[in-house]
Order: sequence, then C-alpha cells, then structure tokens
Amino acid sequence: MGQLQTASSTQTKPFNGSLSNKIQPTSYDAQRLVSPLNTGYSASYTHGKTSNMEPVMQKKRYTTPFAEFICKDVNGYYNVRLGPKIYLVKVSLNYTPDFDTEFFGGLQAAAFDWHSILVKETPDSEPRPINEEELSVYWLKGNIKKLVNYQRAIQRSAKSQTPRYSKEQRIDYRNAQYNGA
Repeated sequence: MGQLQTASSTQTKPFNGSLSNKIQPTSYDAQRLVSPLNTGYSASYTHGKTSNMEPVMQKKRYTTPFAEFICKDVNGYYNVRLGPKIYLVKVSLNYTPDFDTEFFGGLQAAAFDWHSILVKETPDSEPRPINEEELSVYWLKGNIKKLVNYQRAIQRSAKSQTPRYSKEQRIDYRNAQYNGA
C-alpha cells in the first residue's frame, strides 16, 4: 500500500491587511464625495461625465400630522395624538349624530359638539378647551373621527359578544385543573 502524503505547504505567508494591496475605487475612474454634510447637494460620482448636481435628500412636507390612538382614560375620554398635541374626545358608544356617518339602529346619543374637545400641548400639561383656530384645520375632524370610531367599533363588538362559558363553568374548570382531575 502506498503511503498517504499530505498536501500542506510548510511555508505560509502572513496576512497583510494594509490598504495598499487592495484595489481603490479611484482606480475605476470614480471620485469620492467631497461636499460637506447637510448642504443638500452631493458631488457627482463620476469624474467629468455629468455637470448636474444631484440632491441628496429633499424635505417632504406632509399635509396631515402623525395620528395615533393612545388610550381611553377612566373619565371616558378617548386620547388621540395628532402631531405634537393630544386631543381628548368624549363620545358614547351609541350612535352620535355629527360624529357617526351611519345609523345601524339601537340607542341614539345627543349630537356631538366639536367644541367639547379638550387639548393637551404635552402629555403632562393640563387639558384646555379647543379653540376655533385649531378646529378650523381641515384634517382635524376627519382624523379624530377615524381614530375614535375605529376604537368605538372594537368596543362595540367586544360588548356584543356573549361569553362562551358561564361564571360557574369557568370556576368548575379551574377547580378541576387545580385538583388534577
């Protein structure tokens, strides 16, 4: 039988991590960006091939603010954040004219008064009544209706569901689980 020979070399080259051995981007006729930060414009990536200045980032102006439902507090107010302000809206689960679009039957509450909305400038500040200037913003009423009505729909559906088991059945089941039956 022939002897097995290893194919390893006795000489190994040490790893040279210097950048001088690596191919630099400038060797492909590309230029590095030389413009300072936050100027709004960047230098061209190719040398001499274009004279246009390309915008790095354009500011986008939004027409509606950030909208978020925060919670329903213990006083029955729906807390809604629209932009930096928090709006507190008190509306019942019943059909409310001037706030709901469709009437599905059931109880009907008094018409919604838009001047009853309270406003907080910061989460820690005291609520104050909404003024005419804030109420005249075109996106305010639609966003408040959308966020609050979505939460009201969730609460209505949860309220209309009947429990699957009675209280006694749940107690009996827990007792059986505890006793190992």
